[in-house]
Amino acid sequence: MHDQSFGYSSLLRCLRRSDFYTHRDLHIDDRKRLYIENGVNILRDEWPRNPLIKRHTCKKDFYFVDNLPSILILRKIQKNLQHAYKPTTLNRNSVVNVLSRLLQEGTPYRVYRTDIRSFFESVDTVPLLESINKKSGLSPLTKEALQHFFRHYKAAGGVGLPRGLSLSSVLSEIALHDFDNTIKRNIHSQYYARYVDDILVITDAREAEKEFYEFIANALPESLELNYKKTSVITLKKSIKESGTHELEYLGYRLIVPPLKGSSNTKDKSFRQVEIEIADKKINKIKTKIVRSFLSFAQNRDFILLHDRLKYLTKNFSVYDYKTGTKNLSGIFHNYPNLSHNNQSIELLDKFLKIAIISQKGRSFSRTNGLLTKRQQRLLLTLSFRKGFSEKDFIHFSGKRIIQIQECWKNA
Repeated sequence: MHDQSFGYSSLLRCLRRSDFYTHRDLHIDDRKRLYIENGVNILRDEWPRNPLIKRHTCKKDFYFVDNLPSILILRKIQKNLQHAYKPTTLNRNSVVNVLSRLLQEGTPYRVYRTDIRSFFESVDTVPLLESINKKSGLSPLTKEALQHFFRHYKAAGGVGLPRGLSLSSVLSEIALHDFDNTIKRNIHSQYYARYVDDILVITDAREAEKEFYEFIANALPESLELNYKKTSVITLKKSIKESGTHELEYLGYRLIVPPLKGSSNTKDKSFRQVEIEIADKKINKIKTKIVRSFLSFAQNRDFILLHDRLKYLTKNFSVYDYKTGTKNLSGIFHNYPNLSHNNQSIELLDKFLKIAIISQKGRSFSRTNGLLTKRQQRLLLTLSFRKGFSEKDFIHFSGKRIIQIQECWKNA
């Protein structure tokens, strides 16, 4: 049975291995005991001070908590909510894999892709918290702790859900639970996926397009609205006469859907050969990182760091997730395992990397070309996105080195 209490032993179980790195004194039993006792006392005193710190980055406000006792309380609230609601979090690559298979079908379908405008900031927490307060199976102390937390957040000018906290991700799933079920139950819905605020619906194409889009918009909680600028709809019919290729960008991928070809009586032509590429936005982001790596080299002349940065981009590695205490695989293959075997995205990146290494033209690369020796150029030319993807080339970096590598990529 799940223990929903906020006692000493319960908060002790909320400690993670990463906490012992960020708070070195946790190795001392008396200090560890003091941290946890302070966490217990926070709720006894009705959370006396605001635990949140705000940072403004990329035109948005992000929040984090800097004291361990409050962090432990937030983790316990999150655990209790997850146990009570059991929200499901979709795996990005699994969704794209299922989506590509569905798009291959030769049946008629229509695809709606949209997202929610300023999602976290727009969630109305009043009805959300009221709904949580009515939830059976959730302890009164959890509900009370959540109320105290949002009292501080709102007093500090916070609106909606605090962006940047793991707790907000769970609360956002709760806020959209009814919306998800409404879309899934629609008679025309064949497939529905939502990754945070990124929504995709595949229908049987028998519905009226405008009315169905309005149905999606009206199904959202009252304070939320769809982002019309990021909405796209494509319709495909079961006809060999259909012309033109459709493209859909979703979760970092670009899916290219060609028309049906051949005779309508030919069985093996009843499927569309869907190609999967990296989304243009993601390709540009990788190119920006390459450019910034070379510009940083022009300033610090640190070739080993430049070499590591390009290896980081072209290979695969494991990253320690301090939030979960687990290691996750990342890199060019593990970030995009669903790419088509003959995809063009990898070739584009390799071509751009080669230009960056040997080109004497352009505002950026003309500054760095003369700084590289022929031997250094040859070494960099051995790096390849294609090799990293197809051979799953793996490399190890320490956490400290990863921080150094990513330093010049901030906000890229």
